[in-house]
Amino acid sequence: MGAKSTAAVLTSVVVVGAVGWYVVFTMVRSRLHPSPPVPAPSAVQAAREERTVPVVEPAPVPVPTAIPLVGGDGTLPDGYPVAHVDGAALRSLLWHAQYADLNRYVTQFQDAFENDNKREYWIEGAADAIDSAEDSLATRLDAWVAATPESFVPYLARAAHWNAVGWARRGTKWSKDTAAADKAAMGEALDRALADAAKALALRPKLASARLIRVRALSARGTQAAMRAEVDRAVAGCPGCFRIRLVSLLDTTPRWGGTYAAMHAFAATCNPAINVRCRVLDGVVDYDRADLAWIDKRLPDAEDAIDRAIALGDCASFFVERSHIRLARKNFDGALADANAALPLRYGSDTLVAQADALYGLKRWEDAGRALLDAVRLDPTDSRVKDLTPSTVKALVYQGWSDAQAGSRDDALRLLDLAAELAPSDREVLRRREQVLLGGDHPDIPTLAASVAQNPDDLRLHQQLDYALSRQHDFARIEAMWTEYIARHPDEGRAYMERAGTYHQLGREDDARTDAAKACTLGISEGCMRAK
Repeated sequence: MGAKSTAAVLTSVVVVGAVGWYVVFTMVRSRLHPSPPVPAPSAVQAAREERTVPVVEPAPVPVPTAIPLVGGDGTLPDGYPVAHVDGAALRSLLWHAQYADLNRYVTQFQDAFENDNKREYWIEGAADAIDSAEDSLATRLDAWVAATPESFVPYLARAAHWNAVGWARRGTKWSKDTAAADKAAMGEALDRALADAAKALALRPKLASARLIRVRALSARGTQAAMRAEVDRAVAGCPGCFRIRLVSLLDTTPRWGGTYAAMHAFAATCNPAINVRCRVLDGVVDYDRADLAWIDKRLPDAEDAIDRAIALGDCASFFVERSHIRLARKNFDGALADANAALPLRYGSDTLVAQADALYGLKRWEDAGRALLDAVRLDPTDSRVKDLTPSTVKALVYQGWSDAQAGSRDDALRLLDLAAELAPSDREVLRRREQVLLGGDHPDIPTLAASVAQNPDDLRLHQQLDYALSRQHDFARIEAMWTEYIARHPDEGRAYMERAGTYHQLGREDDARTDAAKACTLGISEGCMRAK
């Protein structure tokens, strides 16, 4: 345990500024006002609902002040732009209910696509930013639709959300192993996605990203003829579009009711002279063979098949698949190289998770945590995000504590702050961070106070004095210290988070929640959780 005994650590976790206060308050409140008993859901229903629960509610990133494109200027060798949509920034605009900016930016993405089909990933990236299954999105999206019913943008976003809900409700099991109730719940969500996508298309007929959502939904509903008709309409409207062709091929493999012969024939209808990416479409057959071999744990066969697909040209889905295969074969460097190759081709939660997975295998835990946090900000309900988060958090805590023991306090706190963003209620994260901040079992309060006076803008010193004073229950002094600090640094979310904990200790719960909410708006995920 280092400098503290177990008992001292557990005691300090209860009393320090922002650490532990929410858990204690919730326990007390539940005893004073017990909730009425509710019927236990079936195991199938409980598992289905769990799949739509986010691994964490990420705090919004800063609101963009210009069109949210990041990554640089210029184009890739195939003519596609280097820049990609900042999906986290779009979600932040939704979080702040800035509908006019949302509509304006996404309309600009669609305009760019209609002028040049190689901008197709921009409008799809805008939809992907909302392609997440958490329940809280539905209320925000309904409000957006109600506020601007004349715009195609909120309908596209809501269609993307309900599409994600449908797939989350279904789960990832083979069809024969999927419960009928899960299939029915999926169908209900996909019907909503189909209706919203149709409304978006009525308002913007060349909205290929809405057709892509309809293709996925119709494929899942088993209506192959309707799906093929949707693809035909999309291709007729945009002969050079690549993404919708790729998605339709992925949804018409033999396991989805298609044939390899039909897939080869459809791939041949895309002319590489119009779009060079067309040449990779024939590789979807080998992609599917690789995936089946991977599932069967025939890893050398899987890698041989995906190598054949990649030999046709660059495709993000192919690189992500090979990254997974190489990861399973413990080729972490190769897995990372493939994930890095996929990201410029299609920036999304799946490519980010592939990168995080490989970085974790290489024990580059801080880099893995940052890639994972980027994925969380796009889709906190992604199943692979959920799988990878607990182990990544544990690795960050381990490395952070090791750094602290070696005397690298700043490095330790940086890692533990990252762990707290991924798991804001994890008691081990909070305990270790408190230990590192406090710096010892018997802090010298007068010396700390003098250091704070000499360094009035040092956040870490303020936190250290906070935690030391908390041991003496001097919460009024702590509150005054943070109020003075916040007056100088009104945009420091961690300061609001610490004062929120102090307000809780003083019994000022409304003030505590107000400060936690402010911390949330300033990018502290712990604040989002504690503001509820």
